Amino acid sequence: MASKARTRSPRPISTRRFKAQVSPKGHEGIAVQLAEEVGAALTSMQEAWWMPAVQLPGETLEGRPLARVFLGERSLPHSIMVNSKGERFANEALPYDQLGKIMREVDPKTGTMPNATAWFVFDHNYWTKFGIFGIPPGGEVPEYIHRADTLAGLAAQIGVDEVGLLRTVDQFNPEARKGRDPWFGRGETLFDRYFGAYHPWLGKNSPDVRFPGATAKARAGIAAALGPVVTKAAEAAAKKNDPERLRSVIVGPLAKITRPILESPQSSVLGPIDTSPYYALKVEASALGTVGGPKTDAYGRALNTEGKPIPGLYAAGNAGGAPTKGFYGGAGGTISLGLVFGYLAGREAAR
Repeated sequence: MASKARTRSPRPISTRRFKAQVSPKGHEGIAVQLAEEVGAALTSMQEAWWMPAVQLPGETLEGRPLARVFLGERSLPHSIMVNSKGERFANEALPYDQLGKIMREVDPKTGTMPNATAWFVFDHNYWTKFGIFGIPPGGEVPEYIHRADTLAGLAAQIGVDEVGLLRTVDQFNPEARKGRDPWFGRGETLFDRYFGAYHPWLGKNSPDVRFPGATAKARAGIAAALGPVVTKAAEAAAKKNDPERLRSVIVGPLAKITRPILESPQSSVLGPIDTSPYYALKVEASALGTVGGPKTDAYGRALNTEGKPIPGLYAAGNAGGAPTKGFYGGAGGTISLGLVFGYLAGREAAR
């Protein structure tokens, strides 16, 4: 017998729509479709955990191109992000979900997303101080990064409006030298400055300032050596079900590392783009995953369109309609939703 036609809810945002993918191959929204087939009400279907992404040539996962998430690199001095008009469109140091959402804003006049493909523009100061994506400061420039001796030449290479880019940089540089961003307020929040270039103990005599390349390599070596030790200590604490020990292993060291950021100035994320050659990296709007899914109650029970629990169906974390409706409070936010509501759902199911 033919089934009755059903009015469907808005479809979940598919990661297939993005030019650069940062979510796993299997993220196709099947759980949402299965829930809808048994009458679940859906919520937040047009939201996602937005993310600026960079696709590096040849990088794949499970046979599909997988892009890099674009995080701290855009918070460092001597850099900006521009659209095809050569204009900045946001505070580059914003949390990824906020910047990613701005990149997908639709121009009501044209119906297009003018910032969906953007360019991360930086100068030789940036390259010699920071490098990018694991390439040490001052290292060999990869082919996927465009380079030119002038900003005009760079604009021609990447297809960005030359006049717009030159105007943007001319306006940006004097304010950046003063550690200010009167247009978008870059560096005004603590989060903005988290990834900034700040050296609280030795200042200009810091190894990161004087020997950035060598220091970056040394830091990578230390991290590789200490990583397994820290992992084993955390694993042992977790097996003993000792949350206080686990907290001391992880939170204590992290607190010592991050505490100096509380004193970092706005200039830690701002600097003029004035040293040739100039560089550009393509950045695409993407998403880590979707937010939408079946509505649930406080016990993780999926609700039908009448607001009643569907027997035997539960949802938690990114598999359900996030109660935050797309608001991202910080690192681990979605994990905490999965843990809390997963626990409540499991307890309710067992009961």
